[in-house]
Amino acid sequence: MSRVVDRAKPQVERMILGKTFQLNRKEVTDLAAWIGITTVIQEFANPQGARRILPEERTVLMNTEAPPFTWSIWAAKYTGEWWAPMGHYHIPMSYAKPSTDDEPNPPSGELQLTTFTLGELLVHVFTSTQAEMIEAYRSYIGGASNSGKLQQLWPIVADTLNWPPNFPFRDCEVDSLAFDWVENQCGARGL
Repeated sequence: MSRVVDRAKPQVERMILGKTFQLNRKEVTDLAAWIGITTVIQEFANPQGARRILPEERTVLMNTEAPPFTWSIWAAKYTGEWWAPMGHYHIPMSYAKPSTDDEPNPPSGELQLTTFTLGELLVHVFTSTQAEMIEAYRSYIGGASNSGKLQQLWPIVADTLNWPPNFPFRDCEVDSLAFDWVENQCGARGL
């Protein structure tokens, strides 16, 4: 994994400093892998914390030097103060739909949301064990009022990525990105 970190380092440094540049597919893949590694590390940072990234997903990251395609990773430019110079929030969750007569054994699964900032770089990562939840979250982000400020890094959607996005995230928007979906789903902030 150190090879991935070394390859992503120049892009990460430029993003942290707010530099303008363009990334190709290989650079975006390396950046997404670095973010994946960072997300896994953040999940393990709290020894008593719940871990929702599956061992199989960590194996894919290690063996392919890219996140699993079920992961969703976005990045944005950050210009606030509350999350500066670096901040992170990790939300691990288990979930299950309530049983019904039509569906006595509804799907259940694991998910995690990680949001972090480093300098002028904002990263948001969503992973889930259920395809239905992955699609629902990707749709949610695509319809969010600040979605135009986010650039999807993973899965890759374009051959090149121009950095930074035209409009930065402010503090209240980062808080909204990090917490609102969980609050809407669970009725509580800061789980």
